[in-house]
Amino acid sequence: MTSRMRPLAPRTGALAPLPTEKRKKRTAVACTPCRKKKLACNGVRPICAACKARQTACDYTTQDEAETRREAQTREHKGLGDLIECLRTAPEETAQAVLHELRSSSNPLSVLRRYESGQILQRPSEMTTALSTLPQIHTELQLMTQHPAAYPASNLTSDAILSSNTLLETARILAFDMPSGSKSQPMANTIGCSDVLATCLQPRQNHSDLRPATDPQQVKGNEVTGASSTKYFDPLLNCLHISFWTAVSVTNHYAAGAISAYLETDHAILRFFDVASFLNDLIHLRSDHCSSFLVSSLLAMASQQYSTEDPIAPMKSFEFEKEAEMLWRAKLDDSVPNVAGCMLLYASIALHGQGGENAVTYVLEACKMAKRMKLFGVGDPLTDTQISSLTEEAQRALAQTTWATFDFYVLCASVHVAPPLDDPPAVSIPEKSDTIYFDSTLRIFVQSQGANSVVDEAFIYTCRFYKIHSEVLVILRDPLMTRTPPLAFIYSKYAKYMDLMDNLPARVRRHRGKNPLAVLQLHICFHMFLMDLFRPFIIDKKKTQELRSRHPIFETPEAIFAASTMQCISHHDITSIGCIWHPAFLYTANALLTDTTSSDWQFYFLLCVNCYAKVYDRFEFAEGTVQGLLAIAVDHGVISKDNAAILFRSFSGKMKSRQSSARQTGIWTADLTLAMRDREAASTAALAERFEAITIFDEFIEDAGGL
Repeated sequence: MTSRMRPLAPRTGALAPLPTEKRKKRTAVACTPCRKKKLACNGVRPICAACKARQTACDYTTQDEAETRREAQTREHKGLGDLIECLRTAPEETAQAVLHELRSSSNPLSVLRRYESGQILQRPSEMTTALSTLPQIHTELQLMTQHPAAYPASNLTSDAILSSNTLLETARILAFDMPSGSKSQPMANTIGCSDVLATCLQPRQNHSDLRPATDPQQVKGNEVTGASSTKYFDPLLNCLHISFWTAVSVTNHYAAGAISAYLETDHAILRFFDVASFLNDLIHLRSDHCSSFLVSSLLAMASQQYSTEDPIAPMKSFEFEKEAEMLWRAKLDDSVPNVAGCMLLYASIALHGQGGENAVTYVLEACKMAKRMKLFGVGDPLTDTQISSLTEEAQRALAQTTWATFDFYVLCASVHVAPPLDDPPAVSIPEKSDTIYFDSTLRIFVQSQGANSVVDEAFIYTCRFYKIHSEVLVILRDPLMTRTPPLAFIYSKYAKYMDLMDNLPARVRRHRGKNPLAVLQLHICFHMFLMDLFRPFIIDKKKTQELRSRHPIFETPEAIFAASTMQCISHHDITSIGCIWHPAFLYTANALLTDTTSSDWQFYFLLCVNCYAKVYDRFEFAEGTVQGLLAIAVDHGVISKDNAAILFRSFSGKMKSRQSSARQTGIWTADLTLAMRDREAASTAALAERFEAITIFDEFIEDAGGL
């Protein structure tokens, strides 16, 4: 039977399954804001959809999606424990840094992560960050904190200096070529200063039984000068019979006054002889600790200091020099007084501006004599047995002259006048100066054992600094040394200087107000020696940059140099007491011309120039020194030729009517930087001639233009 229904079509494939509803995935950990508000959170990181829609911050307590809240809490608990352990066991500086981070952060675990990654220790302190934006003065601040004895705080503002007694004559400071509105413009102010009487550094002895010799010539001299009641440095000088010691025609009053002037000022620093022993022999006409050569050399120098008191003093100074030179040609024996006399004779000639090769001969001869006497400069110095065989007075006089001569020789080596010296003295530094009194029973002057004074103690530490500096100069002044010294050597000597300065007794440290001259000289020498030590690195900038990059823990030479310069500037209130401050002026002026970035450098440079102007009425070398400094300034381009000429004319006006006796011939270095390469070109005489050539040539051009 046939079916009436249509046949089915062939099968083409299975039907597609019905779409199943996708199950919504459950969020394992919701973000903190959604969890607190009990809102739906899709858990997307770093920001979920809900927080993104609300435009709010989104954060999670878990590290990733796989970590549960319980695991996160366990990790956080462990992290807080580690943080507490860090605060408890870490070094003090590290714990302080971590605590500082905790106080400024809302997430303790982020602090822990920074600590574990070392970021906290690598972060510079706020003090370092702040100081890094300041100029080099920040190192001076650090030095003041770490070494208060070496770098005491000082007020170096112009107002503070102008309001103090600087012993400078009233002088108008000239303005240099500078743009209008410069901070240095107040240099046109007037420095108003008042003279201060020099005071006796050691107490005068009460010689009530002393009866001065009656000298009609002295009485006549006193009547002329109106000084019949003059008080000398020591009453022993009232008994002086100067005609026994010199053939130069002077009164006892003149000689006593000149010697007093020297003892009150320059001797406090130079100390070439023991005062008690010298005066005792001078009065009693003995030659153990006194000699004609020493007296003539002393009066040659002392007369220059005394020229403000007696108008004949400049002429007498030259007469005493000629007499001392004549006595020297007589082939003097080796003796302690003659060693001191050589140094005094050189100092006198140099202060006249004639410190050339002939004058330097006396420095070298003093050194040769000291070597023959085995005082210093030899490998086999005097033994303790040889020294102990002398009397106590002779031992003290020997030690005093030995160390004072050694110190002065090292100073000459510093300014390229003499070659460096290898072996320092073996004799002990004199501990104290004994006083003299008149014994009415014995009818003689006797010495009493005195306590160690401030001046004596300052001299002890000054000698120790000179001893270290002699070791430095053996390297720095070696003509065969053509390279910059090794850093290890420089910083080892720097450590010696600083260790000695840090351990200074309280009474030889600088204090506010007046300080004894010997104390000030001690601190000035310290800073001068640091300048010498680091000067090669000031010249070699490449070495300094290498030091800064490789050894950041060291203070840079520029910073130490600048800090010492500022300390030398702070000694401005002791300027014109005598010639003893010449090295301080010279080093300070050179340092100021080396770095002219400071806004006040011109003010301090002119302050140094005026210091020389003040001492010119006694010491002729000041003229050549000022010419040399101005020539350096012109060569460096920091002063124009016109302003240099104007400044020198102003300086010349302060010289009153005095004229130099001869052309300057001193080889004392004026340009300390140039002297590292060319000693002759850096001498005072060479630079003074250069200054004259500059000014004379300009005047010639102006005159020719006017024609």
